[in-house]
Amino acid sequence: KYSGDFLNPELDITATYEGFRAGYDSSSNRPEKIVVSMNITGTRQAPKLEWSMTIDDVDYYSYRGATSSDVQTDALAFILAGTFPLSKSQANDLASDLGPTARSSLVTGASSLITNAFSDFLRRETGFIYSFELSYGTQTSFGEAADIRLSGVAAGGIWRYGGKILNDPFSNANVSLLYSLGEIFERPSLRNFMFELERKVETSTIGEATDKKLTNSARLFYRFSF
Repeated sequence: KYSGDFLNPELDITATYEGFRAGYDSSSNRPEKIVVSMNITGTRQAPKLEWSMTIDDVDYYSYRGATSSDVQTDALAFILAGTFPLSKSQANDLASDLGPTARSSLVTGASSLITNAFSDFLRRETGFIYSFELSYGTQTSFGEAADIRLSGVAAGGIWRYGGKILNDPFSNANVSLLYSLGEIFERPSLRNFMFELERKVETSTIGEATDKKLTNSARLFYRFSF
């Protein structure tokens, strides 16, 4: 569920992961059913994460079998390795397998810190830029890999600008403007009818050739509130 501000909605998201763990039940050799749940609340810019787990329908902290006594550690271990708690050799094997992913996660985490800090600075100093987002792909060139997005509110509408714009900020930019008809015509009854103008650039590479496709569109739609 999402509610509130378009750019920073209130979140209520629940994700579950189910599977079976074998070899830890002392009374029999049957596999145990594991259900891992992750609940995200807060806002898009300040999410709050909470883990829980049941083992054969028994709450993690009431279960009397083998655990590490830390639900988040065991939940992640089960999702990644299919079992928990992990032995030292299992943990070492998992760390070795996830080495490249972990390094990528460190880059992602660093860019998230930059994103949050810069977004706060832009909101405070400009008043019309609401968020700044930076993502980084796997290409060798930073100019080709960095995807930068800016968004904000101006004249009653929401604007977005961005893409892989470091090498050519004009021809590579994706731009969109989103307005509520309720704001345009000053009629609250029309606030969920939205009008959007969009310019989108799609780039594809075949061999050494790069092809760009430019699309301009306008659409009218109804936004449902949940």
